[in-house]
Amino acid sequence: MKKAISKVEDQFIKPVETILQNNIKIIDKINKRSSIEIIRLLAIFYTYIFYNDTNRGVPHGYFCSVLNNRVTRKYSNEVFEGYRQGLQFLWKKLLKSDSQSLIIKFSNARNWKELDDFFHKIQIEIVEPLLKPLNISLSID
Repeated sequence: MKKAISKVEDQFIKPVETILQNNIKIIDKINKRSSIEIIRLLAIFYTYIFYNDTNRGVPHGYFCSVLNNRVTRKYSNEVFEGYRQGLQFLWKKLLKSDSQSLIIKFSNARNWKELDDFFHKIQIEIVEPLLKPLNISLSID
């Protein structure tokens, strides 16, 4: 019985305690920020994950429906320029002025593939520096 309890403690309780302790540390660091700053950070993360990941020719956050209303490749290519400009505008609004040099280069993207090439650059230059003070790392790679 002691062996079974020890095994449960090692394999379940200790990992859960570690997760809770790490989350408490993160919450303490987040609580020191204003609600406006937290909203801005969340908007940056959502923009990065759902709007900048375009490796399938449409944004990752594109709503897929069971109805027959999927975006065609032709339509996707027709709206690319407007999407790129809208995304560039959104990033300019979300970022502080000293972080915008990468986003200005968005205007060089001529198609979905080139726009998706910014995904990793944004992770390195924008997202990771924001996560570093919180001791959080993304395991997207």
